[in-house]
Amino acid sequence: MEPMSSDDALNKFRSKLQTYEQHVRYYVKKSLNNDQFDALVSFAYNVGEEGIKNLANVINTNGFSEVRSKMAEYNKITDKNGAKVISNGLANRRTFEADMFESKITTCPGVSKNCNGGCKK
Repeated sequence: MEPMSSDDALNKFRSKLQTYEQHVRYYVKKSLNNDQFDALVSFAYNVGEEGIKNLANVINTNGFSEVRSKMAEYNKITDKNGAKVISNGLANRRTFEADMFESKITTCPGVSKNCNGGCKK
């Protein structure tokens, strides 16, 4: 790995983010508000295309009622023995994304002021 400037890192992040935004737009057929869209993009960025495809199928079939429980299923890592174990970090991230999806977020990690229902700076 070679060092990268902050601008290069930000541009690379934006490029990758566009891919996950496209996945959400492609797979989710229901109308979404900004918080729902942002939460699903965050989820997709972390779990990949297959994960958002699976969650979108649930949303498209059953609506939004199962989003929290389905997101929560993506809380495991593979330990050094190859076993799937719950990661507190991933469990916390899924809770945050589900809260964002349900527009329950009023403050954002790393942001000292109220962010008015979404994590926008």
